[in-house]
Amino acid sequence: MPVKSKAADRVVAHRGYAALHTENTLAAFNGAARAGCRFVECDLQLTADRVPLLLHDDSLARTFAIDRSVFDVSAGDLIDGENRDGAPGPPTLAAFLAWLASEPGVQAFLELKEESIARFGREVFVAAVRSALHKLRKAGSSPRVVVISFDYDILLPFRDAGIPIGWVLREKTHDALSAAQTLAPEWLFFDIRKAGADTLEEGPWKWCLYEVTGARDVERFRDRGDVYFETMQVAKLRDELCAWDEPA
Repeated sequence: MPVKSKAADRVVAHRGYAALHTENTLAAFNGAARAGCRFVECDLQLTADRVPLLLHDDSLARTFAIDRSVFDVSAGDLIDGENRDGAPGPPTLAAFLAWLASEPGVQAFLELKEESIARFGREVFVAAVRSALHKLRKAGSSPRVVVISFDYDILLPFRDAGIPIGWVLREKTHDALSAAQTLAPEWLFFDIRKAGADTLEEGPWKWCLYEVTGARDVERFRDRGDVYFETMQVAKLRDELCAWDEPA
């Protein structure tokens, strides 16, 4: 008889433990892992020299108080940036993958951001990410990653290379779900605040609802082991979901 998935183990740390640490930093991911999180999500942008960095915006201003576009700097230019954890940032994808290799119980979702797709094109972005993953494999580590994006087409080469993918839906429509069937991703992501989040269609995928703030948001999916919950409030949500896992 299969073991039921624990609800608390279905928490995904949105940009790491971003309620407690600067988002998309190694401190945030360490915080998520120490809080017991088995899944983390991060955002990827490209620098001027095509190095993937963990960054949500195409500007460094909000997260690192550096009033520059990430597209106008090289990776080496950023070593003096300070965040509220007192650490240099943002980290490169290579640094994040090295951290992930040291955390065997953690799986990561890598979101390829549309700003970098528009700036450099899909082919350049795909090559940069695949190169980082290839280097990790050559070093003897197997990257436990899922590549995700709002952009349908950028996911195709990863799928064809056998790398797990997740599509982030803008809206849940008949056409979008039909396209998802064709893409056949391992994961579908959807904003819990949008119309259609109350009913999640079954398919060859698992669902991940993001912008979750507490257990009350996702009570209706309590017994759906194929639905995961992405949040910045990592410890709070895990503590609340642990109550679901306790024997009656």
